[in-house]
Amino acid sequence: MRGFDCHAPDGTHDEPEHFEGEDDEEIYRKSQAHIAEYHAELAFTEEQHRAMIANQAYNMPSSRA
Repeated sequence: MRGFDCHAPDGTHDEPEHFEGEDDEEIYRKSQAHIAEYHAELAFTEEQHRAMIANQAYNMPSSRA
């Protein structure tokens, strides 16, 4: 499981918005609406959005006991 936290480079939200997915592609799909709604003025390209996830996503700790 992978995680990604959007830290709002433009100040549109105070707390990071958290996304999780099996891989970076799932995080990309899940975060598309958020990027379009909250960060439209930044006009991220698909490539920039994917690069941001690739550079900042992280492996989530396993929840297995």
